[in-house]
Amino acid sequence: MDPMDLTQLASYAAMWHYMYVNKDIQDTVYIQARRVALDCGPRWEPWNNH
Repeated sequence: MDPMDLTQLASYAAMWHYMYVNKDIQDTVYIQARRVALDCGPRWEPWNNH
């Protein structure tokens, strides 16, 4: 087998992989979630036990 054939095969494989991954990225849908402040709620403090 000619070494040039392997180089060309590797180039085709790299291009196919790039296009395959790029397609998956384009098919991914991101949504923006509502921003909500984190509320931990009331906590028990042993030094302030009233």
